[in-house]
Amino acid sequence: KQWYQRRVAITAGVNVYSYMELYRALVPVLEHNAGHIFLTSSLFGEIPVQNAPVYAASKHALNGFFYSVQQELLALSSNVTLTVGNLGLIMTEELSGLLVDGPSIPQFARGNLHACARKIIATLSTRQRTL
Repeated sequence: KQWYQRRVAITAGVNVYSYMELYRALVPVLEHNAGHIFLTSSLFGEIPVQNAPVYAASKHALNGFFYSVQQELLALSSNVTLTVGNLGLIMTEELSGLLVDGPSIPQFARGNLHACARKIIATLSTRQRTL
């Protein structure tokens, strides 16, 4: 039981609270400079996934917080814009090697490294709300 509570606390700290603190600290500077935030989240913050409930729950919490922040920024006519990027697994050489004998990843959750980078750059330049 203790290991599970510790795992939940660590995962929430890394995947949720750290992002919230960064947002709180950076918004005044970004507001002054009409800045943009690109939140790198996960596809598993949008859809449920088996075998990773703690991770998926942390990404759902992260997305919920930042989707709410988006609405606040819009309501306040803020100079800050925010993109929530829900990325799947980016198939690097390292990840491909790990998955050879590992779990099967559905095709919809796989992404090409170079295509993903191009899409992030395009999203940043247009400041769209989601990726």
